[in-house]
Amino acid sequence: MANGSLSHGYPGFMVFLRREFMEVLYARLPGKESRVLTNKKVVGLTEDDSCVTVSCADGSVFTGDIVVGCDGVHSAVRGFAFEGAGSKTPFKSEYRGLFGYGPRLDGVPPCDLTEVHDKDVNFMILSTHDKSFWLVTQLKDKAAPKGGKYSAEDAQALAERYADHPVAWGGKVTFGDLWRTRSSTNTGLYDYMEGVAGRWYRGRVVTLGDAAHEVRLESRDGQILGILGPGTNVACGQMTPNVGMAGNNAFESAASITNKLHALLREKPNPTTDDLQAAFAGYQKERERRAAFCTWLSGRYCRWASWRTWYGRQIQSRIFPLLGDRFLVTYLLSPWIRNSIKLNFVEEEHLPAGAVPWKYR
Repeated sequence: MANGSLSHGYPGFMVFLRREFMEVLYARLPGKESRVLTNKKVVGLTEDDSCVTVSCADGSVFTGDIVVGCDGVHSAVRGFAFEGAGSKTPFKSEYRGLFGYGPRLDGVPPCDLTEVHDKDVNFMILSTHDKSFWLVTQLKDKAAPKGGKYSAEDAQALAERYADHPVAWGGKVTFGDLWRTRSSTNTGLYDYMEGVAGRWYRGRVVTLGDAAHEVRLESRDGQILGILGPGTNVACGQMTPNVGMAGNNAFESAASITNKLHALLREKPNPTTDDLQAAFAGYQKERERRAAFCTWLSGRYCRWASWRTWYGRQIQSRIFPLLGDRFLVTYLLSPWIRNSIKLNFVEEEHLPAGAVPWKYR
């Protein structure tokens, strides 16, 4: 958690609910009352050489120049635009996760990341001074429901299975303690999906990650018409959450596609479908290798942390502790962070200096 100020000039990592982050973004969005539409379910998508039309379950219809689908691994946008044309979903699921948060208990270090490992399961706690955000990652067994549909009873059964398992060093806190003190409104059991789609765009439709769990519609004058419904993960690439790369990759994808479209519109204010295809292709080329590597690394770490193999257990329990946190941050995380994509038409007025210089300033 100490990476920020030493390596990149910013304070250390911050931990907060996704809902709180969305509230901050929403509060600063101009014209949000007319530009953000909630409770929308996409039921149809059609396009021609000049526009795209999206139909919703409530009868509303929206037409724009492009559709950017950010509506998750079960993306309705991808389903209508790609899978109907013969493309199949490339994602697989071997793990599931139980998420939640609550007060930081005595025995859980403040402002820290704590992990406890066991065969086929891993417990992770991210803590602030007063809160703990936790994640239980488990290799799915035959008892797991098909299709990733879990009930509150399924979550309770998994919690009871590991109720006596220590989740912090010293054995003072068990998972049962976290479960009993959880915030009941922010707990869920979900399948982890892994994979990277082979095609991220078609016609005037393009997909990207779960930065906002939404579908954006661009109007004819370039304004956002609306945001349709929440999603569940990543539309074009999905990775396990253990390393925390999924949301970050979504931010980078959003920056990449924005850069491509901004450059295109400056050159051609009324781009053709072929022009848009070229911009989309540039976005996928820029992002897919990095997204694929993050998917691979997250998947490997998920398996190492759950002691899936003898080799993975040695990496997690012996090699990583031997290298130390500072080595991993300096030689693995920081070089990766410094290469992150930025909006190339927006300048940072107060970019702090750190030990690791940014590639894109």
